[in-house]
Order: sequence, then structure tokens, then C-alpha cells
Amino acid sequence: MILKDKTIFVTGTSSGIGLATAKYCLEQGAKVYANVLDESLIPSTSEILTGNVHFLPYDVSEPAQAEKAFSIISEESGQLHGMVNNAGLLEEGAFLETSLDNFDRIMQVNVRSAFHHMQLACKVMLPYKSGCIVNLCSYVGERGAAGFVAYSATKGALGSMTKSVAKEMGGAGIRVNGVAPGFIESNMTEHYQGEIREALMTRVSLQNRAGKAMEVASAIGFLLSDQATYVSGQLLGVDGAACF
Repeated sequence: MILKDKTIFVTGTSSGIGLATAKYCLEQGAKVYANVLDESLIPSTSEILTGNVHFLPYDVSEPAQAEKAFSIISEESGQLHGMVNNAGLLEEGAFLETSLDNFDRIMQVNVRSAFHHMQLACKVMLPYKSGCIVNLCSYVGERGAAGFVAYSATKGALGSMTKSVAKEMGGAGIRVNGVAPGFIESNMTEHYQGEIREALMTRVSLQNRAGKAMEVASAIGFLLSDQATYVSGQLLGVDGAACF
């Protein structure tokens, strides 16, 4: 088990990649702190996440709630070995029709909250001179995509922050990486059906298929593990060699 005896914090674990990542970490022997948006999501999530899991229900975009969560982790566990910034919003919309309010909201959740969570994680990790942060970036953050201007802007910013924080915190032994998924089967992509989905799949080189959340989770697990002790400042594409 590559994460045995490690303490890992994952945000946005009620579905999709976040749920798969928390599950993978538990299966690999980690103690997992699992964030969900509110307490109503704990019963359904706990049916899948079993074992050494501790739920932290709060809105990641609320700074005071995030600070309280890290205080709980620090008091209960001391050392935090890994942090996965997964919580985020995916919104589609034509560039000329995207309101400033919508743009600000997605920036707040996808960029501002991730920035804050990285700060809080590093402060917990610093005394131990070790730790790893993995940010959920995106294929479109690197390549861009029509109809996803606001979303791609947030993921591009997160990718840039990943590289910058890695350079700044490397001297303290803290590694910072990102994964950049392509088209992954999840609640965020389930509305793509029929001809639209078929057309998208023709542009995925690897077997013309969508990726699975657990395939992203295993890549995240690798970056969190001691198998990646010299990997930092990288964005690992998990996209089946797509060309959207």
C-alpha cells in the first residue's frame, strides 16, 4: 500500500474524481480527511468511503471554515502528509454571455479557495519539512476551449500557481504538483450524450473512450506517494492523448 500511515486531506469528495481519490487513498492505507459541501452529503458519501475516514463538511470558498478544518486536522493528526485540492465548479457559457458575477464565483471557488488551501496546508507541513499538494487542473486550462472561457481561465491560473508554489516551497521539502484530466466520466460530464459525445470520443486517441475517475485518482495517489519524491512543479496529463 503506497500511502500506508499517511494522513491525506481531499476536498470535494461527494462525487466524481474527489470521491474516487478519497476511496483510493483509503484503499492504499491512508487516514483520510474528506471534505463535503455540507452535512447532508455525509450519509451517501460514507456508503462508499469506509475505513479511517473523517468528514469535514464546509464550503471551501469560506476562509474561516477552511481555517477551522485545518485546525482540526492539525490538532487530531499533527502531521499532514498530503493535500488534494479537488473541489471546484465547472460552468459552460459563451464568452460574450458570461456575466462578471458568474466569472467571479468560479474564480472564487476554483482559484481563490485553492490558493488559500495551499497556504493552510503548507503552514501545517512546514514544521515537518515534508508534504505534498496535488491540484486538480484540467486539459482545457492548458489548451483552452470554446464555451469554457471562465473555467479554463481558472484552471490555467491553478496550473500556474502549482508551478510557482512548487518553486517557492521546494526548499522546505514540500512538493506541489497538478493533474490535468481530459474527458472523465463524472457528474460534470454526464450531460454529454448522443452525437455530441460520439464526436468528442473520436478526438481521444486512447481507444476513443472517456477516462474513469479512478484512473485520475491513481495518478493523484502516485504523486502523493513516496514513489514521487523527486517530482514537483509538474502537471500530469490524464487525458488519453486527447486532442479537443
